[in-house]
Amino acid sequence: MASQTQERLKFLLEKEYGAKVDEAKPIGEQYDLDSLGLVEMYMLIEEEFGIVVPEEDRKMKIALGDLVNIVEKASK
Repeated sequence: MASQTQERLKFLLEKEYGAKVDEAKPIGEQYDLDSLGLVEMYMLIEEEFGIVVPEEDRKMKIALGDLVNIVEKASK
């Protein structure tokens, strides 16, 4: 069963980029995001969840499950 964090992330990304999230594919590839697009995505997530994503966790190829783990870790 999907966590509340996962559902919020899916909703946020689908609303922002206008397409369903494929949980198995990297987010950047799904939405054709370049490095600036990924920075903007992380900023959007930080604003939505009131967190700071550590620089070492800001990966170019990251799937939804990894984003969920990062958000949950940063929220503690």
